[in-house]
Amino acid sequence: MTMKKKSQAATKPAMPGSAVPPAPPLASTADPVSPVTSFPIDTEPIRRGPGRPPKLCLVCNLPASECAGHPVAKFEIGEQTVKGLYQMLGHLIALSFSMSTGVPAEQLGPLWQFSDGETTMLAPPTAELINDVAPAWMLKYDKEIRIGFVLIPILISKLTITNSLVKMHKEQMAKKNPTANPTANPTAAKPSGEVHAAEVKAAAA
Repeated sequence: MTMKKKSQAATKPAMPGSAVPPAPPLASTADPVSPVTSFPIDTEPIRRGPGRPPKLCLVCNLPASECAGHPVAKFEIGEQTVKGLYQMLGHLIALSFSMSTGVPAEQLGPLWQFSDGETTMLAPPTAELINDVAPAWMLKYDKEIRIGFVLIPILISKLTITNSLVKMHKEQMAKKNPTANPTANPTAAKPSGEVHAAEVKAAAA
């Protein structure tokens, strides 16, 4: 009798306004979804293909996996080197003007040669500027800088030889055709005013 009353009380619907306990969650029979981290990760080091040479360090020429690294070399140029660069620049400019204008390089050379006072004033700030920008330039324009250091002396040498050949050619042409040489005619090398005065004096005589 007591068991029957308990079962009836359990199946009796709840009255309106009374607190109803939440129903327990249904048990799921599906397998839980595995997180992404549960997938197997390949931790084996990458191996290079057969016959492929290993990457070498550009400094010590050892395989990159064996090289422990090297300190970054600091680029620094001295004032004496800067003075030499200025003299090289002056020589190149003098040759260029000599070939384009016909003025002898012997006359233009001393004009474009930087004096000791000029290089003394120019060398310190120029060296400071080069040392500030050189590290970035050497990384960005490494190939161009290496080509320039080799090409500039070659060009200066070729320009010097070319200027000498042009001078020799002009001298040979002047010997073959003396009438084209201004020194063959005494009045040709004189200004027009002096030529006119000489003609008037000769007519008066």
